[in-house]
Parts: sequence; structure tokens; C-alpha cells
Amino acid sequence: MANLTSVLLPIFITGDGASLTAVVDLNSTAYKLSGIQNFSSAPTSVALDAAFDALGAVTTNVASVSLLDSRVTITFVAPFSGTVELNLALTYPVDGSPLTTPVNTFVKVTSSALPAGATTESTLALVKAKTDNLDVALSTRTKPSDVQQIRPLTSSDVVTAQQGTPPWSTVFSVPQHVINDAGSAVIGHVITDAGSITAVTQTTTPWVTRETKDISRTAVTFFIDNIGGSASEVLATMGITKGVAAQTPATSYTVTAGKTLRLTSICFTTRSATNAQQISQLRIRTAASAINAASPIILNFFGEAPATLTQTQTMNLFDGYEIDGGTQIAMSHIEIVSPGSTLLTVCLVGYEY
Repeated sequence: MANLTSVLLPIFITGDGASLTAVVDLNSTAYKLSGIQNFSSAPTSVALDAAFDALGAVTTNVASVSLLDSRVTITFVAPFSGTVELNLALTYPVDGSPLTTPVNTFVKVTSSALPAGATTESTLALVKAKTDNLDVALSTRTKPSDVQQIRPLTSSDVVTAQQGTPPWSTVFSVPQHVINDAGSAVIGHVITDAGSITAVTQTTTPWVTRETKDISRTAVTFFIDNIGGSASEVLATMGITKGVAAQTPATSYTVTAGKTLRLTSICFTTRSATNAQQISQLRIRTAASAINAASPIILNFFGEAPATLTQTQTMNLFDGYEIDGGTQIAMSHIEIVSPGSTLLTVCLVGYEY
């Protein structure tokens, strides 16, 4: 195998502002005159040693150099104008002939057609800008999981549904049942069709509707029996019956928490035990706590009995008088005339619910 030697060939290329390639034929007359003809065969390889722009600065606009026989093809990154200097390192086989350093040679780049669909950029900056734009486009492209809003919604996008005539109705393919709860029996049927809104048919079991106050009620009775009169107002000790159970007598009663006491009637009897006339005053009082003979009054009664006679008054509270849970209730009395000969009996009836 022949020995190899490397020859540095400087060439100058003038760009036309459009082309990306230039071809240098080493068998041309210019190169034969430069002394390259002293080599008996074509170079075996070519490499770019250095590249400089028109101002002498290093340029990176050279993409590649390649060798085919005696033709060197230089490919540029971007089209350019002006003249650039390229130093090509050529490798030749040595055959013993004297070597001559090649002379500088100018090569003019002429336009050549690009592949169909290819585009060019005039500067490296434009190439970088296009690449950056491609990166942004790829990173922000819509992925299958993305939800992209086409445009902001406006008032014209809002649809308002209005009921027309006749009213809206629901049509079932089979009769529907109304059930109180999961454990109760069917008490009726709801039947709907296109010509009606709702028709309810009662079965043999009648429907029962009860007010809240009529559910789980417990009767409560307060009474005082033939107590003596008092010249000053005092709380009376009441007998109390709740449901069917007697409670401990007391001067007050506290309504059960979570319940409401509804008073419905009162019976008030005064009796004179002597030949003297008797007048009594009875008051029903309530308080949040610490009830006494001066607490707020909710009901007030007067009773008068002639000598040795008895008078009874009865009053029904048709709408009832309700007292909240936790509130205290008491009876107070005072005898205005003949307190020493007065006997007093009272029965106050109601219920908790």
C-alpha cells in the first residue's frame, strides 16, 4: 500500500444567497496549475480544517464536506452572501514525486435546485427560531386527555327552559305506588297518563293524617284540693299526674326537654267555710328558672263565693296555650276577702307532645 500525505488546500467560496451546496473539481485547470497534478492519483479523503467568514471570524455555517473521486462537495447550513474561506485537508497517496503547495482558489457557488417541499433559511438565527417554535408547538399541542375550550361562553349560549301549557307531566308505563316507608303496606296508587297530571285512588285502608301535637302525646294534670286561703300571694303546692303516674307534689313543674306542654282547660272552685263572703285570685305563672310568686303571669282568674256557698268556674282553652320544653310552670293565689275562711280547689289540664 502507498504511503499517504495530507495537503491543506485553502479555497474561497462566494455565496449567491440561495444555494446550500458548492462543488470543487480537483481536476480543473486551476488545481492542475497549483501543483496538485504532481500526485499520480485522486485524493483518498477530505476534511474541513477551518472555516472563516468575510471578516475573518470562525463560521459554523459549514454542515459537511464529502469526496467523490476528484470532486469535493461542500454543504452549508444556510444560504449566504459574500465570501467565506475554507481550509480543506486532502489526503493523497505518495508516489515519490515532488510536492508543490497548492495556491488559493476562488470558487463561486451557483444556485442548485432543492428537493421538492424543502425550504431554506438565510441565517442560523432563523433556523434556531424555527426550531424553538417547533419545540413550543410540540410541548403545547392538544393531547387526548386535554380539554380545550373553543371560545368563552356568552349569554346567548344559556338555554332557559320555560313551562308551557298544559303543565309538565310525567307518564309512567305502569301504575306507581305510594308507600309510607319500607316496612308499611301500600295505601294507594298514583296513576298518570298523557291527559292528566296526577290521580290518587284510595284503597280499602283509609289514609290517616295527624298533626304533630297529636302524635305521642302524654296527658299532664295539675291540681290543688281544698287548700286554705292566704292574705299574701304564695305558690300553691300542686299534685301532678303525668300519663297515669302520680308525680311528687311540688310548687312548680318543669316541662320535659324536647317537648311542648299544651294547656287545654282549667276548673277553679272557691268555697266559704263561714258566714263571711270570700274572694280569691288565681294566677298561672311561668319562668325559665327560679319561678316564684312574682314571675310572669300567663292566665289570671277571680272567684267569689257568698257566705257558706261554693262557686265553680270552668274554662276551655280552645286553641290551647303552649309552653316550651325546659320552662317552669306554677300556680299562685291570694284571698282578697276573708282569707281565713276560704277553701280553694283547682284542676289544670294539658298534655306534652
